[in-house]
Amino acid sequence: MPRYLMFANLIEGRADSYIEEHDNIYPEVSVGLKKAGVKDLHIWRKGESNEIFMYIEMEEVSLPFAGAVLINWQQIWVRGV
Repeated sequence: MPRYLMFANLIEGRADSYIEEHDNIYPEVSVGLKKAGVKDLHIWRKGESNEIFMYIEMEEVSLPFAGAVLINWQQIWVRGV
């Protein structure tokens, strides 16, 4: 079972909205993640900083899914991209 750990510094001022959006995902997003093979996903924020850690377990390697998610995630949330 593939496991991924990502670390990022969020764009300044976006951490609270990031947490809000990821604590309250749409049911359709949850269904899509499961269809893509995501078995488990957790996100932690380091205190009140802009640093986050994301842990993902997948049923199998899904490079198209992982690549698309990572590119979109970086464009929206990650500083310096």
